[in-house]
Amino acid sequence: MAGVSPAGHGQTPAAPAAPAVAPLGDLRVPAGFTVSVFASDLAGARMMTVSPEGVLLVARRRTNEVVALPDADRNGRAEPQAILKDLMANPTAMVSKDQAAMTLAEGIAATQPEEARKLLTPIASAHSDISQTAVAALADLPAAK
Repeated sequence: MAGVSPAGHGQTPAAPAAPAVAPLGDLRVPAGFTVSVFASDLAGARMMTVSPEGVLLVARRRTNEVVALPDADRNGRAEPQAILKDLMANPTAMVSKDQAAMTLAEGIAATQPEEARKLLTPIASAHSDISQTAVAALADLPAAK
């Protein structure tokens, strides 16, 4: 063996380098589905979400940055990365605009119920993933004056 002495002592072979992309052949998907690489070279990727504009956003903890990965030409591959630095001090979670508005509304509901209502009403009527939560939060607000 290369790099090993005949007696088995001495140097050991270096571990093979990790591939830049996981072997796609190891993934099992249902019939009719395929797997492809959308983006690579995202060391430290921790969380992902899709913006309302359809751009994949990836939080990278090691570098404290959020990377925007648009697919403007819709070819299934991300265009060059746009790094959105200084978005947050430590991007370990990302939320949508509606989720942020819900959090703000919950925080001000006791002292500013009318402002909370202004934040919650559009979300409640949007039929989004969190609209039912907004409906419940609106019901918990004090009656309008």
